[in-house]
Amino acid sequence: MFGIQELDDMVCGLLTRHDLVQCARVNKKWHAVVIPYIWKDLSCLNTSSSTQRHAFTLLLLEDYLQEQGKAESPDSEHVAEQPLQAQPPFLSALAKYGCWIRILPDPRGLVQLSYGLMQDYQSTEQQLLIHFFKRHQAAQLPYYSLKYDTLGSSPLKETVAQLVLPRVHHLSVQASYSGKRGELWKLKRLLSRCSTTLEKLTLKIDYRYDDRLNIYVGYDPDFQAEEEEPDTTSSTEWSSLKELVLCPRECVGTLQPTTFWSWFCKRCGQVERIDISNFRRGADESITENMLKHMPNLNGITIGDGTEDGSTITPDRVRSLLSGSRNGWKVMDLKMPVSFSDGVGDTIQKYFPTLEVLRITCYGIPGEILVEVLSSSPYLHTFHGIPERTNIKSDIFNDQDLATGVLKKWSCETSLKVLKVAIRDIPRPGLEGSTTVEAHPGQGREIQGLVYDRLARLTNLETLSLGDTPEEDTYCFWARRGVRTQFDCLEMSLESGLHKLSELTKLKELNVLGMKTKIGIKEIQWMTEHWPRLRVLRGLDGSDDGGKQAVQWIQEHHPEIDLMRTHLATPKLNEITIGGGTHEYSTIHPVENLFSRSRNGWKVIVLTKPARFLSSSMNAIRKHFHTLQELRMVRADFQDSQFVEMLSSCPNLHTFYEIGVRGIRLPCNTFIDQNSHTGELKAWLCERSLKVLKVDIGLVPRPELKGVGVIREAHPGQGREIQGLVYDRLARLRNLEILSMGDTSEEDINKHLQRRTVEDQIDCLELSLKSGLHKLSELTKLKELNVSNMKTRIGVKEVQWMTIHWPKLRVLSGLDESDDEIK
Repeated sequence: MFGIQELDDMVCGLLTRHDLVQCARVNKKWHAVVIPYIWKDLSCLNTSSSTQRHAFTLLLLEDYLQEQGKAESPDSEHVAEQPLQAQPPFLSALAKYGCWIRILPDPRGLVQLSYGLMQDYQSTEQQLLIHFFKRHQAAQLPYYSLKYDTLGSSPLKETVAQLVLPRVHHLSVQASYSGKRGELWKLKRLLSRCSTTLEKLTLKIDYRYDDRLNIYVGYDPDFQAEEEEPDTTSSTEWSSLKELVLCPRECVGTLQPTTFWSWFCKRCGQVERIDISNFRRGADESITENMLKHMPNLNGITIGDGTEDGSTITPDRVRSLLSGSRNGWKVMDLKMPVSFSDGVGDTIQKYFPTLEVLRITCYGIPGEILVEVLSSSPYLHTFHGIPERTNIKSDIFNDQDLATGVLKKWSCETSLKVLKVAIRDIPRPGLEGSTTVEAHPGQGREIQGLVYDRLARLTNLETLSLGDTPEEDTYCFWARRGVRTQFDCLEMSLESGLHKLSELTKLKELNVLGMKTKIGIKEIQWMTEHWPRLRVLRGLDGSDDGGKQAVQWIQEHHPEIDLMRTHLATPKLNEITIGGGTHEYSTIHPVENLFSRSRNGWKVIVLTKPARFLSSSMNAIRKHFHTLQELRMVRADFQDSQFVEMLSSCPNLHTFYEIGVRGIRLPCNTFIDQNSHTGELKAWLCERSLKVLKVDIGLVPRPELKGVGVIREAHPGQGREIQGLVYDRLARLRNLEILSMGDTSEEDINKHLQRRTVEDQIDCLELSLKSGLHKLSELTKLKELNVSNMKTRIGVKEVQWMTIHWPKLRVLSGLDESDDEIK
């Protein structure tokens, strides 16, 4: 393409697969340059459609049959003796381009043969896999997940062991152990096939233990020791293995597979980071012993996985695991939903001289320990806590000398780059919601000044997060929550001492989400002047006038600063569907936190959750009225006024699709939306944009009908008056293309929950010319009308009128053909 390999690598490395294919079609020269990049990475087959994977299988089958044909040729024995000939006229795609393959897809999706393709399709799949991996010796597999039990004793296990595992860089193995002879030895032989290119290993062993019998399920009492099984596996060390994830469960005293762990850890001599979770009954002792004995380079540890299973990790086990590093921990990631004891704090204290990163998700850590970490770790550059669990009182964070009142020196003042912590108990007199009371007037500002002084000493700080970070709790499902409001916090105003942070010139990100701050336009201008590298400002409150001005000023003068005004805000995210339409999703409550995840406003909102819609949820939707274009929702405990407010306040709305639960319809008086003083119809912002309206309008008096559900008139002629007003409201929607006022149970977005018995609508529009249908003559763009199960009075005259005034009408559903006139 450019004639320079480095430029080709740079350009082609930035192109998508689709773009590369387009470039390959330009000419022969571009084709020759681009084709290696197209074939280099086949991991795209992992996410491709079944059709694409089947097409690749056919390419592989074609290449396999061609090779078999060569092998069976009578002249094949003399090929080596003949001089080099010209290439055959036909070569398979893999024969031409397979030499460029470097990254392989998951072998389970690599070959997909159907039953009808050949009789013995399973053995053929195995042969194709063997052929493919032998032909492409240089190809590597970035990730492979193996469930050992599912392979059984099939020949596929040997194929995977010989051809797949030596190429894997990240291997995840899930196996079970019931105490039977040779179970772990089989797993041991399988793991021994991994080559020195293995970089990450995840090992999940499920020990099937019966607490009632105090034995493993299926344990063989005649099996005395694992050493009886001969060791024929290789003892070569995995020299590239840097990260190890262990999830051993239910490991107990005398039945521990200690020999297996000893063999396993001997091969992990180069591991630098270990992740341990979900272990019980003594596994920590065996793992710790092997960590100290066989892993000299170990410097990073993660304990727990943030789930309730991690609650079994007691402080004693934490202390045992934390003592498993020879040279000291550099990275600690603690994810246990249990309270810390003082003993754990003492254990952490031993590694202050080497600690560089500390992430904390656990409960009950005293603020004194957190401050001790900050003050005693000279190499600490990341201190990451979740505000709900790592609160530090302001007086503890200030860390003053009791005798002189001067701030103590912290060892990390020049090294700390990331600080995420909540500082609380700052008196905020006059702020509603603040619970901390001043001991004397002005104490709140004095304390804030000391906090600013402490923060000002961290001169190399790049990320300062004092507010909430709920999206970072997502690896712990028990910690998922909405944004927490902080009242007793820094107000972050120049008057309170913000100017003291002028030396934080390297600051790139500031988070004050959920904090009751007083950041206005003056503070924003000061930040942009003194923090020239600031690129993210999160949590700026734009609800008041000062906040709105600050937001507008940033957008005009510093568009490079990402406000991230809502958590999990994504620039291009503009569509959201909440719920799956079944009762299982009724726990999605409340929904206002989900609505805050679009930075530029939602264009499409689909609500299929059968749960109560609170006023707070409506407030969250109101923020997106200016961008909303399509709204589909289930009629379940919504207030009638909320529906009309959505229709009247969205200038860009083109689709309003409402699913009504049986027996619940939008009252006609609410839909008409009259001015209470003048009686005139209020103007709706969507009158020019709305194209699709699906709504059930009820409570229309129909005195001519009889039966249950008929609404009686308050005075003669009231029914026709109300219908006339409904027609007036519909007539204003001049760009309407689809009008559905009948039942559409087969199209319900709420799935099987709303597949209900269809019932007739009696209190509805009669849609006759006498009732006012002629008022809809301006709906010339109408293409579809649905009146299914409505007790209408549509006759020949009405249908003729519709065909004249609605020339684009193509669908008319719901006519009652049992009536002779309609027939």
